[in-house]
Amino acid sequence: MNTQKQVLLVLTVVALLSSGCSTFRSYKDESLAVVQDINMGNLDHAIVTLDKNVPRDKDILYFMEKGEVLRLKKLFSESFTTWMEAEKMVDDSENEAKITLGKVGGGATSLLVNDKSMRYDGQDYEKVLLSTRLALDHISMGNLEGARVQIKKTHEREAIIEELHSKEIQEQEEEAKSKGITTTMEDLKGYPVATLNSSEVTQLKNSYQSAFSHYLAGYLYESLGEVGLAAPGYKKAIEINPNVQTIKNDLSGLDQRVAERGHKTYVDVLFVIENGFAPTVSSMMIPIPAPVVGIVPISFPLLDSDPSAGLLATTIKLPTNNMVTLEKITNIDAMAKKSLRDRLPAIIIRGLVRAAAKGASQAAAYKQDLIAGLVVNAINVATESADERTWKTVPSSISIARAKLPLGKNKIIVNSSIGPTELEVDVKADYAVVPMRLLPNSLILLQ
Repeated sequence: MNTQKQVLLVLTVVALLSSGCSTFRSYKDESLAVVQDINMGNLDHAIVTLDKNVPRDKDILYFMEKGEVLRLKKLFSESFTTWMEAEKMVDDSENEAKITLGKVGGGATSLLVNDKSMRYDGQDYEKVLLSTRLALDHISMGNLEGARVQIKKTHEREAIIEELHSKEIQEQEEEAKSKGITTTMEDLKGYPVATLNSSEVTQLKNSYQSAFSHYLAGYLYESLGEVGLAAPGYKKAIEINPNVQTIKNDLSGLDQRVAERGHKTYVDVLFVIENGFAPTVSSMMIPIPAPVVGIVPISFPLLDSDPSAGLLATTIKLPTNNMVTLEKITNIDAMAKKSLRDRLPAIIIRGLVRAAAKGASQAAAYKQDLIAGLVVNAINVATESADERTWKTVPSSISIARAKLPLGKNKIIVNSSIGPTELEVDVKADYAVVPMRLLPNSLILLQ
């Protein structure tokens, strides 16, 4: 086959791959389209958008994103069922990881093409969020026992992640040493390191433990009368985020509330307000030195806070005209950035190995002839892209407040970045969780 025919064949193959392979999908564009639908209040079209973009085999992100949209539609049973599909995938990947690990190498395709070729199993913080959101669906359906099961699963998952994480770090160090790689994120010229080095990010002990998850555990155990488990939940939440006065008050007042149990004339209400959307992942090309050819452009992921990340609900006016203050308990935006910060060493290893492989392929092609070299160079550039996959529709942060309300329907006013919003909440039994989602154009009551 002559060179011209080879060129035409290669370009045809690349065009076909680009049109149909998930390796070349722009998840950033797809997820932002879904977010736009949600912001416009067009939740049905958000699901249409998701279905249109889904690959032939539905992946974990499809179920994560769709479950979130269904929850916003208040279809809690459907949301739960959808999220359980993602949950099964997380369970399978965790069981596999216990045996194989192997996350640094990521497969031969990721070393030759890009990280999008790797199966996406969800980031650690996303896996924990998934269990917690399943618990919230149970709560919205009035099933506290089911919520208890999911909260317990959340804590079990954290233990698994902690064990695997330590093994991954060891594997990562050994991989870098074996390949003679000493590059750090500070060495990536032009990379905005400051975005991953903010105090909100660096003060996090890890990327997956959520103060809200443990606080919710404490609240659930208390509501179910399991006081011996409630206190550890509150204590762990304080350990993760010691700046939230609500948690400290709830821990110190636990014994008194237990003594009042069965004699209360009010409903103990936990307000949960989820603010905005999680960050967006984009791709940044950085020139990397490679043998023979000199420089090869390699893409690395960037995390950009969503414009809605600044949204915040501040206070709630109760029927008595009393005001309760909402406190931010979990910053998912910071958790996502901490996750990327922790994963960058492995991403850098794959990027440097890929640079060497692409450099070698270009050099070999140039030895054949100029046109072949130019074609391989064009293919290498066209296929180079960072992994933009992330659970985009989850909130940027979560705020809480606790109050006492009469049994039944109550009118409240939530003050937030979009102004005051009057809502009617319906609270039953001795304890009630009232979840809400604050979006740029609306505040959705998830009851």
